[in-house]
Amino acid sequence: FDLKKLDWMNGLYIRQLPTAELRRRSEPFLKQAGLPREHMNEIQLEAILKLEQERLKKLSELGERLGFYFSVSDYPAERLSWKKADAAQTKERLSELVSFLNGLPEGEWSEQNLEIRIKRFIEERGSGTGECLWPMRVALSGLEASPGPFGIAAVLDKKETLARLDHAIKKL
Repeated sequence: FDLKKLDWMNGLYIRQLPTAELRRRSEPFLKQAGLPREHMNEIQLEAILKLEQERLKKLSELGERLGFYFSVSDYPAERLSWKKADAAQTKERLSELVSFLNGLPEGEWSEQNLEIRIKRFIEERGSGTGECLWPMRVALSGLEASPGPFGIAAVLDKKETLARLDHAIKKL
């Protein structure tokens, strides 16, 4: 019996579920994981599940996969730096990004708009994409592997995104 194949098949099934059905089936697993669901409405939860749906193999993974949306665990400051960038460069990139994001109106805070605007910002600065997006991803999730930073930022909202980026800057 091949457990890897079973997980793969289960992941296919999960990816085919409508988001509302995935949310309904997720509730017991979220409760079991002790995630503070009372601070999140159904729309936010569905947005998070939609980001994670492609990566899930089992609903029992939800606790470990969704935890960072509720609070970022402590992570080493070194994780924020992309490849050979040092802490000073990373701090500078994140500071520039925070200044830029502060200027974006809340009404334009969507995954698609954030992706377009941030990529344009990076291009105008002449920075490498990884130099900016890697530390942003880590600052928002605390993880090396997570959904993209644009989706996370859109779900967290502007205030929480900026707070997490500021926290990362202080770590450096």
